[in-house]
Amino acid sequence: MTAGCVVLAMRKEAFETAFCIATDATGVAVQPEPSKTGERQACRKGHFFVLLADRDHVLFEYMPRETSVTRRRDVSRLCRLHPGRRQERL
Repeated sequence: MTAGCVVLAMRKEAFETAFCIATDATGVAVQPEPSKTGERQACRKGHFFVLLADRDHVLFEYMPRETSVTRRRDVSRLCRLHPGRRQERL
């Protein structure tokens, strides 16, 4: 079993059983691979998200782009998994 399988199982359990999933995001700079010519390159931007599922799981996810569309999709997915629960902003 690889670490990826463990993380996927942990994420699945969190989304299926957690009473509360708290999320937060922060922007990060991603250093590029060295160029073949040795020229300097600018860092790319991305976002890391942390998901806290009750007291059971802490998950980190990387997204190259964070937009309101991607956040709405994620919240919508959580609401489908947990019908009747409302989203609260802290």
